[in-house]
Amino acid sequence: MKKILIIMLALTTVLTVGAKEKKAKRTSKSKAKVEVVAEPLVTLNNDVDSMSYALAVNIGSDLLRNLQTLPNGEYNLELFLKAFNTVLKGDSALFSVEDV
Repeated sequence: MKKILIIMLALTTVLTVGAKEKKAKRTSKSKAKVEVVAEPLVTLNNDVDSMSYALAVNIGSDLLRNLQTLPNGEYNLELFLKAFNTVLKGDSALFSVEDV
């Protein structure tokens, strides 16, 4: 439990510090100043959000390690994510669990 909380705090810090940058458009007639705005990539509003995010990072890290053990480390990420989301939503997948 402490390990997950430490990971969560570290991720929150990284996400806050390593935020996206936005630049103002530059006009051709004048020299406009460039404005840098930091936006958090993810907003964690409560403990459920934090634990959900931390769990996903944990599962995602393990999953990536497992995917890299596939022959030649090849997989279709877009198709993988579609199937993953389908199963999590409880929708009907192309394969049954038994067929898989």
